[in-house]
Order: sequence, then C-alpha cells, then structure tokens
Amino acid sequence: MVFNIVVFVTHVIQWFVWALFFVLISTTISKFSIIALLIPVQGVKSPWRVQVLWALGILQAVFALITMGLIVFECDPVPRLWNVLGQGTCPRKETTHKFGLAQGAISAFVDFALALWPLSMVPNLKVSMKAKVGFCVLMGLGTITGLASILRDVFTQQSVDGRDVTSDTYVKLLFWAELEQTGIILLSTIPTLRPLFRKLLGRHTNNTPSSKGYRTHTTGNGNASYVPRIAHDETELDEVPFAKDKDATINVSTTFSVQTADEHLHHAV
Repeated sequence: MVFNIVVFVTHVIQWFVWALFFVLISTTISKFSIIALLIPVQGVKSPWRVQVLWALGILQAVFALITMGLIVFECDPVPRLWNVLGQGTCPRKETTHKFGLAQGAISAFVDFALALWPLSMVPNLKVSMKAKVGFCVLMGLGTITGLASILRDVFTQQSVDGRDVTSDTYVKLLFWAELEQTGIILLSTIPTLRPLFRKLLGRHTNNTPSSKGYRTHTTGNGNASYVPRIAHDETELDEVPFAKDKDATINVSTTFSVQTADEHLHHAV
C-alpha cells in the first residue's frame, strides 16, 4: 500500500514537471506566431519597430530556454527531481526557483507588450474603424495570458515551501500555467483560422484573383485581364481606372497578387 502511494506521488510530480516544461515551449512558439502576424500588418517602413518585436520574442525565448535547462538539470541525478525519496541532491533548486519567477515576469511583460502593440499601429492604417477596433480587441485578449502568467508566478512562490505536491496551491499553479498556454495558442491561431470560420458560416467569398486585389476586365479582343483595386473595407472596393495601354494588361495565365499591410489586417480581424 505504501509502495503504491509512493509510486503515485512520484508520477504526479513527474507529470507536473513535464507539464510546466512544455508550457514554456508552447507559449514561446505561440508568441513568435503573434509577432509574425504583427509584422506584416504594421509593415516594414519602420525597421526599429520590427526590431523591437523580434527583440521581445528573443527575450522570451532566452529566458524560457534557460529555465527549461535549469528544470531538467536541477537535481543530480535528473530523476531525483520527481523521485523525492530517491538518492541524490538538488543543488540548483533555489536558482531554478528564482529564474522561474524571472521567466514568469518576462513572459507577462511580453504578453502585455504584444497585446498593446496594435494601439500604436492602427492610427496609420487605412482601414475602417470597425476593422481597427476589431484588431485591437482581438490582440488585447493577450492581456488575459499576461495576467495568467503573473498568477503563475504568485502560486510558484507559494509552492516553494509546500510539501504536498497535490495540494491546492500546486493545482492552481498548474491551472494558471495551462490557461496561459491555451490562451496564447488560441490568440495566435484565430487570425489565420478566420477564413475557415467564414467558410463554415457560409460567408466565405470565392478565392478568385478579383478577391485578392484584382477585378476582371474584358478587352476588345475578348481576352480577360484584371484591374488592380484598393480595398478600404470588406464591403467597399474602389477600382483603379483601367490602363488603356495594351502592355498594362495582366493576362489570366500571368496573374499575381500583392498584399499590403492594410490587406493583412483585413485577413486578421
């Protein structure tokens, strides 16, 4: 009976440790996904803004990697981390704990920075107010993951002196860690999944060249070509006057699409 309890507790600690380990991996990758979304929307006309976004991602990645390394090698040997009755020591326990708190603070900072970043972008975007508000609200949901990261830090501190790994403190710690992970994954995937949702709801427009920035125009000889257009919102399209020059014709076989930063925003919200 006692042996079974020891085995159970060992497994609980082991899965708890690996759960936190993979939370660090998934949240870091998801934040890079959000950065990859923000860069095309804001454009590359301000290199320093792009560099700041990448710096936020690198800062998150560096602290996450160091924390993961400390978790794995906190004890000698490694299994001593979850096998509390096994032989060995954990000389790096205090260092891991302090760096874990620092990582949580950095993670919360990056969450809030990415969530509030659109506020500095939308004034210069030539899109409807509805699109601007929708984009800010969508990205602003990142503040929830920032709060989850802060609460994860709080319960990490409370769990330091805890002896029972199945106690309420540890359950809350894992809950907020998983909430942070789930929230950031959903936030990073919603913009890219939007076309799928629109199709499922029956509001998906045909994926034709005209919907990508060109309108069909038939020339005198019956050949179809495309006229560039500028999308101001999803319901209004201002057509650029068709060039009469024959050389300006874009044939069906050589059509292509160019998306501006504003068009990226239309796909994101």
